[in-house]
Amino acid sequence: LPYIEYLRPGIVTINRYIDGAKKQTEKWVSQVRAMASNEDIKITSNTIFNLPSVAESLISYAAEQKADLIVMGTRGRSRLKRLVLGSVASAVVMHASCPVLVVR
Repeated sequence: LPYIEYLRPGIVTINRYIDGAKKQTEKWVSQVRAMASNEDIKITSNTIFNLPSVAESLISYAAEQKADLIVMGTRGRSRLKRLVLGSVASAVVMHASCPVLVVR
């Protein structure tokens, strides 16, 4: 989460920002579950919030759950970044103990 920009006094506290991000994530996941249910697709999902290292959290969680596959998205913000994966996606691809499917 890009929470550093919110450290200025009077803007937003980190906890409020994180709580807002959690609510947005839960809303989005709920919508995805509903869409899958409408298509008779069974999905299992969990939301993990770990600020220090997103990549490490994903890799550890996949290992703990004995995941067969990690599916994750990535997006480029510039022409240069479109040539390579984002840092989180790159770390997961390089260090995960299972295959990783990156979707853009």
